[in-house]
Amino acid sequence: MGRVCKSRRGETSVAGPADLTFGEIMKLLGTDDGFQRLGLRMDRPKFVAMLDSVRKIRNDVMHFDPDPLSRDDIILLNNFAKGMRTLRRVGAVEAARGR
Repeated sequence: MGRVCKSRRGETSVAGPADLTFGEIMKLLGTDDGFQRLGLRMDRPKFVAMLDSVRKIRNDVMHFDPDPLSRDDIILLNNFAKGMRTLRRVGAVEAARGR
């Protein structure tokens, strides 16, 4: 990556995905060009819709929603995490540095 990203936070240097906010990732992957750069052979609208579901759950948790996660939310998060681990294992995505 190594680019400068313009966002609500102003211009920031982006060395990798870990430097992006969830919203910035959604914006990037929401375009055909941004998604194609990943080189993934999957349905972009379905992937982005699932990622948006994860974003909504994340926002509820991070903004202190007092309700516990539903069983469906937990299943969705587990399935998404499994899918991302599979993509990493087959070399389709890199693990975040320092994790």
